Amino acid sequence: LYLGGRHPLCESIVDDYGPSFKEMIRHVVRDHNVRDCFFIGGIQDEDNSRFRLQCWQEVMKEFGLPCSEEYYAYGNYLDTIALQILHSLLEKRQRPPRAVFCANDSMAVAVCDELKKHGYRVPEDVIVTGFDGTPTADLLQPQLTACGSNPEDLARLVMERILSFD
Repeated sequence: LYLGGRHPLCESIVDDYGPSFKEMIRHVVRDHNVRDCFFIGGIQDEDNSRFRLQCWQEVMKEFGLPCSEEYYAYGNYLDTIALQILHSLLEKRQRPPRAVFCANDSMAVAVCDELKKHGYRVPEDVIVTGFDGTPTADLLQPQLTACGSNPEDLARLVMERILSFD
């Protein structure tokens, strides 16, 4: 079994998180009337990273918002690179984007902490979202808005597939 991606020699189990991820992005844009958005993605050539960027771009286009290369960067799922991206944004602009969407919780937590060091309030000044729903994200105050899969259902599906093998 290959979990979370595709491999030609394995049976793949891939979670369809696209609808819920897009709805989280829509919520920020629609319900909080955010028009200045930036996306920090994962590894450039990795399937989940490409898919999360694609979801973000589709929602940006739905609302007529810009989503070209100047509005996203690849953070490789790492805190340090996400912080480099944030510092670059702060150097280029008067203030950070109104919303920063991150491809994982680790980068989002680092971005939140760094924004606070620069005197910005999260989420009042900058809305930051993550992905994965990790325990670390739950400890952040205020709690990080994140999207992720249901680990209990995923574990149950994996066990069903394992037990079905002859």
